[in-house]
Formats: sequence, structure tokens, C-alpha cells
Amino acid sequence: MLSKLNITYLYFIPFLLSAIFSLKSFSLKWPKHLRTFSVYLLLTFTIEMLGNFWKWGMFRWFESSKENVWILNIGMIVGRAILCYYFFQLLLSTRVKKAISKFLLFYLTFGIINYLFIQKPTLVNTYSIVIGSVAVILFCMFYFREILVAKEIVTLYTLPEFWIAIGTLIYSLFSLPLITGFDFIARADNVKEFVAAYWEVNDVFLIFTYTLYLIAYLCRPHPKSQYKPLSSPH
Repeated sequence: MLSKLNITYLYFIPFLLSAIFSLKSFSLKWPKHLRTFSVYLLLTFTIEMLGNFWKWGMFRWFESSKENVWILNIGMIVGRAILCYYFFQLLLSTRVKKAISKFLLFYLTFGIINYLFIQKPTLVNTYSIVIGSVAVILFCMFYFREILVAKEIVTLYTLPEFWIAIGTLIYSLFSLPLITGFDFIARADNVKEFVAAYWEVNDVFLIFTYTLYLIAYLCRPHPKSQYKPLSSPH
């Protein structure tokens, strides 16, 4: 049981460290997008901890259900919105920025409606997760495109944004197919075994992802001008 508990919450180590190290982006006045991502990490960590504290006993304070899905759904919607805003600040293409701003308005509106009226707070808001994940994957690809057509050659492993994009892309690609089929999987006979196996693999990917985020904030940011595209995208 103790071994299982340690494995389950092991990802909190790189998670907490990445959130703590990201705070230097404020004191050192790093570019705004890296400070925005720091807010994303801090908010996500707070929501995760709140969700755990809720099911560990906080629910008794409010004489409510032990289920913490409603907390995680809120964190997911707000977190994805902040992540989209991070890419809005990071990317250089005018067209992409306009698309992100429109998508962000749509996503927040849909996320709130889905949370309150469609899938509701007590169910995993898979619709919002899928839409947000697809968008984030696309934004990561746009970032890599801008890097590939950069005016100057930049060593990728020195860019904080590179590590953030890699971690975000890999985790989104891993989780998207499973979340897409979540409703179907929930009706399967061996759903409990599958869900248990999924969360174990998910924890491994979370360790990997948050380790990359930690690496990002151990790097030093570069001016955007160093990877400005040869021809300004519109």
C-alpha cells in the first residue's frame, strides 16, 4: 500500500520543484509568457493539492461527497485557458494570435456551459479536455514551425519554451486518445483494471512532463528576436 502511494504521488516532486523554480521568472523579470506559464504551474499545483485534500477529509467540513472531480474540472478549464494564453504571448504569427484569441473566448464559454449544463461538475468534462488538448497540440506544432523557420540558429536545448512545448506535446498526445474514448471505456466490463493501469502510466508521463518543465526554468530565456521567422507570418 505504501509503495503504491509513493508511486502515485511521485510526480509531485518534479511538479513542486518546477512550480518553485518558475517563481524566479518574476523576480528576474523574464518574458511575460514564461511568467504566465509559471502562473499555470502554480494554479495547477494548487488545484491538484486542493483536490487531494478534499478527498482526504476536507469534504467532511462541508458535509459533502468525497468525489473531487468538480474541483479538477474547474482547474482543467482554467488551466487550459492559461496555457492557451501562454501560446498567444509566445507565438509570433499574427494569424495564429488572432485564432488563439477567438478560440480562447470560445473555449471558456463552452467550458463553463459544459461544466454547468452538459456533462456537469460531477462527471469528468471529457469534451472540454479533448477540445483543449487538440488546441494545445496545434499550438505546440505552430511553435515548432516558427523555430524551424527561424532567422538565426538557436540551440534548442537552451530554450525554456522548447522544453515546455516538448513536455506539453508529449503528454497531450498520450492522454488525448484515452480521454476521447473515456465514455466508451467507462462502460467496459474491466473498467476498474483499465483505469488503474491508465493512472499508473499517466503518473509516469506526469513525472516526465514536470521534469521537462523543471528543466525549462533551469534554462535562461532568449530574446524572441533570436528566433524571429525569415518572413513575418500573417
